[in-house]
Amino acid sequence: MANANSSNGHNLASLIPLFNGDNYDYWSNNVKVLLKSIELWNMVEDGYEEPENELALTQAQRNALKEN
Repeated sequence: MANANSSNGHNLASLIPLFNGDNYDYWSNNVKVLLKSIELWNMVEDGYEEPENELALTQAQRNALKEN
């Protein structure tokens, strides 16, 4: 799973284009490409269920969460 920094050291939030109300199709495509490039698009499609108690997870379960 991607971390909060891109490969060139930029903060992920700084890479997300702001939607200014114009040309939604262009903006949404850019966001989709960005999220796919950092392997986060599956969270948009599949959603994310946060574990109730992350401290109770085994190390293998924590690793699986990071990978997925």
